[in-house]
Amino acid sequence: MSMLENLVYIKEYGETAFLQQQRKKYTCPDCGKLRTVHYDYCIYCKQDKRSGKSGAGMKKTKE
Repeated sequence: MSMLENLVYIKEYGETAFLQQQRKKYTCPDCGKLRTVHYDYCIYCKQDKRSGKSGAGMKKTKE
């Protein structure tokens, strides 16, 4: 979501719902830690966000 979409979501559903949605979106399903938005993989267990596969040496996302 863009920043404007985030603001619309917060206005419609509230801050708590937004934070819960973001936590779910950025929590690694393998290790349960929060993932960074800057990489395509979990920095803790190296799980790929898109494929769900584990792998070392993954690339940083383009922002």
